[in-house]
Amino acid sequence: MLQLDLRVLAFTLLVTVSTGLVFGLAPAMQAAQLNLNDALKAGGAVLLLRSFANLRGIDPGFRPQGVLTMRLVLPESKYPDAEKRAAFFNQAIDKLRSLPGVKGVAFTSALPLVWKGGTNSFVVEGRPQPTDNLPYDANNRVVSPGFMQVMGMTLRAGRFFTRADGPQAQPVAIINETMGRMYFPGENALDNRIKYSDYPSTRPWITIVGIVRDVKAMGLDVPPRPEMYYPYGQAFYNWMVPRDIVIRADHPMSLAAAARERIWEVDRDQPVSNIATMDDIPDDEVQQRRVQAFVLGAFAALVLACVGIYGLLSYLVSQRAQEIGLRMALGAQSSHILVNVVGRGLSLAIVGVAIGLAAAAALTRLLETLLFGVSARDPLTFFAVSATLLLVAVAASFIPARRAMHVDPITALRNE
Repeated sequence: MLQLDLRVLAFTLLVTVSTGLVFGLAPAMQAAQLNLNDALKAGGAVLLLRSFANLRGIDPGFRPQGVLTMRLVLPESKYPDAEKRAAFFNQAIDKLRSLPGVKGVAFTSALPLVWKGGTNSFVVEGRPQPTDNLPYDANNRVVSPGFMQVMGMTLRAGRFFTRADGPQAQPVAIINETMGRMYFPGENALDNRIKYSDYPSTRPWITIVGIVRDVKAMGLDVPPRPEMYYPYGQAFYNWMVPRDIVIRADHPMSLAAAARERIWEVDRDQPVSNIATMDDIPDDEVQQRRVQAFVLGAFAALVLACVGIYGLLSYLVSQRAQEIGLRMALGAQSSHILVNVVGRGLSLAIVGVAIGLAAAAALTRLLETLLFGVSARDPLTFFAVSATLLLVAVAASFIPARRAMHVDPITALRNE
């Protein structure tokens, strides 16, 4: 008994489609007689897309997954000094730690990739001023004990901050690898002492107790700058104040409402803003490149569509050159032939555009978050794209038809 073998059927279908594409596309492109340099520029879109993917794949130097952030800007009228601010944040941390699923809570004066300024000049104990009179300079961030652990930063040498690093303890700092290489080349930066260069000599020296791996704080595509971190309990003379809380949890966004309530238990009038996950911050960093890649990719797709339509229709019409010559020999009006040929090509293009518009309308929801001031179903855009493709179809039919109409009827009859 004969049976239909689905594997053989699938293989036959695959070979048939592949053969049609390979042997149909090649003559179509040849017949189009187009300069494909413009089409090859679509490779720019691919390069930009790869660049975007590579940028988003860069390791920022911390683990953003599973971290919730929120902004707290304490009013100076209510929290005029560092002691009151420290009391607020310490109470807020204790309450946030009691939330289910929370693994760690801390605060900082500046989140990486969010705020990129804040440099301070400093001097190194026992080292003269640089001969070029340019002071040593590094980014400056104030953090609470546990911040680096919550952020998933890597300790290269020394130790992290602890609660023992308070106002009465020896002033300490942690630096990044870039600062160690730049200002302590060929030596161990640990246990060296630094001081803000604009501080009076009565200020205490600050001992470097830790070195952490570089964090991409200035931008995913920007080389790390020297950075120094100070514990908030000792930062009474530092101009930077805490404003961002970070919470590591299994499901961070599910804790947003509860975390806000815990903060309001400390101060009911305290505004809480910028609630997001750390995953969103690297995404925002590459948002502009994502939009550029999308726009260029869409333009490249339009160019390729035009080239494809022109090549295919031009090839189909050129195949009818002898038919057109015969009709001319039999007395057909050139205008009628031209209308017939262009009409057939245009009808095919209309069907294709209609299918494309239906598919585009179904996919526009994916674009809503990337647009500003224009609807994802903007009628002008849809009309412009459709009109462009139809004009290309008309040109692809008209040009080879006109060329075929100049074929010598005797030559066409002889070939036939």
